[in-house]
Amino acid sequence: MMNRWMVLAVAIGLALALPERASAYDEYAAGCDSCHGDFRASPYVSLADGSDWGDSLHNGHRRTMLASDCDACHVASGRTPVFLNSSAGGMGLAALSCAGCHGRVEDDVPANPAVAAGGVGMGAGLRQHHYNSGVMVCAGCHADADPMAYAPVGEDVLPPYYAAPGTNHPDMPLDSCNPAGTEHFFGAPVGLDNDGDLVYDMAEPECSPCADADGDGFSPDGGACGAVDCVDTDVAIFPGAVEACNGFDDNCDGVVDEGCAVDAGVPDGSVDAGVPDGSVDAGVPDGSVDAGVPDGSVDAGVPDGSVDAGVPVGDASVGDGGVADGSVDASVGDGSVGDASVADASAADASSDGGGLQPDGAMGDGGVIAPGNDGGCGCRVPAGSSRGSWPALLLGLGAALWLARRRRR
Repeated sequence: MMNRWMVLAVAIGLALALPERASAYDEYAAGCDSCHGDFRASPYVSLADGSDWGDSLHNGHRRTMLASDCDACHVASGRTPVFLNSSAGGMGLAALSCAGCHGRVEDDVPANPAVAAGGVGMGAGLRQHHYNSGVMVCAGCHADADPMAYAPVGEDVLPPYYAAPGTNHPDMPLDSCNPAGTEHFFGAPVGLDNDGDLVYDMAEPECSPCADADGDGFSPDGGACGAVDCVDTDVAIFPGAVEACNGFDDNCDGVVDEGCAVDAGVPDGSVDAGVPDGSVDAGVPDGSVDAGVPDGSVDAGVPDGSVDAGVPVGDASVGDGGVADGSVDASVGDGSVGDASVADASAADASSDGGGLQPDGAMGDGGVIAPGNDGGCGCRVPAGSSRGSWPALLLGLGAALWLARRRRR
């Protein structure tokens, strides 16, 4: 006996635990009528805008859309109850009842959270139409009612009865984008909002006859489709877009980066031709004017800062007779001898340099500059040198001895 109770308890537990394919309302009369009114009331007056539809919802569906094919919505055993997603099936129609026109089988997939939870996913678009309109009742049972939880297939995906209208249903709509107004039953100005985003019919991007792969509102087709979208795979590129200076023709006017700075691999704001930014150069260090001369000097083969004509740097003694600055020239009487016999040439140029002539600017051991390199004035003795006085001294001594001998005689 105890075992039977245990089995019953387990069965009840399993029954409660197993998911049920739930629906917020299985029937129109179970709750839909509280917002939409009595399905059989005639004439039907819309609770949304107060408009008179001229007949009952029942007759409008049965006589106009379904050509009196009652089994499309009703069960075979009788006319009630009328379920929202099951029926006996009409002439060539699936046994889907209301979902045949107000749902899409493409939403009844495991990726839909309502289906994953054991519910029915066909009505995702209808439920999101309610949710986006501020009616949240469907979300209590169906997770796909929330647009953040699931994205229904597009408006252009056909409901089952549109895709397969069966036989003898001449007024059945065949295009959910409603280009010809075939969904305008009861004088409605628009058709159904099949994907629930509150955008109707041809206003949906997917319903446009013009291609628009990136959804920016412009088509690459041109002509009747308007201005040409030059890149239909980038939502940021379309006619009239702001040019972003990014190497692309963002506004599709045929010009890339118009109004942007022109650069040729040069740092921004500089004019360059292989020269450091901001300088004008011709192979010269920045800021200088040069012709093979160190920066800042004017030169003709002369060390920086000097003016030269074959004269050592800093020398202003040109024209002094070829005598080094500050020295006593031996070509002029120095007062010690008093005659002109001690001429410049008498102090032999080559004999007193102590080591031969030296090139221009170089100083040998005697410090004498080579003839011709001092302006053509002969040898020069550097300032402070005493070597130039020895020949005069010897001559003086010789003269003194000669005078002494004469006096003795």
